[in-house]
Amino acid sequence: MQLNATYTEIDRQIDLYAHQSIKLQYEKTKEVKASASVSFGPFSKTISITLRVEKVDSHEIFLSPVGLNTVEEMLVKQFGGKIAELTHGIATKEGNQIHVDLCKIKNAEKAFDHLALRDLKFTPEGVQIFFDLL
Repeated sequence: MQLNATYTEIDRQIDLYAHQSIKLQYEKTKEVKASASVSFGPFSKTISITLRVEKVDSHEIFLSPVGLNTVEEMLVKQFGGKIAELTHGIATKEGNQIHVDLCKIKNAEKAFDHLALRDLKFTPEGVQIFFDLL
């Protein structure tokens, strides 16, 4: 089974769910650029990082940032911590890895009683998500 979602649809869902505006853009089949505005006191900066899909497993997605410098690493930790505080199912792990547990995301958990995530691919138009029926 396959589900296709445009980047606009995903951006909108992230904003509704995490209360954070994030724009996604295609980089490669297993890489996507994520851009967001991060505030530091009175200053605001838009940061962009490329995220690589490292692993997809049943209901979990593991993403890693690609080629960060020291400042970008600090921004990812701050931003990732903010998202993790606002959401259930998204956490930052050691090495800046981002772990998305779809079973812990409101309204998605029920689907994974019957579906297992098999693969995830990025296209210029959006994301292709492949499932197996249980």
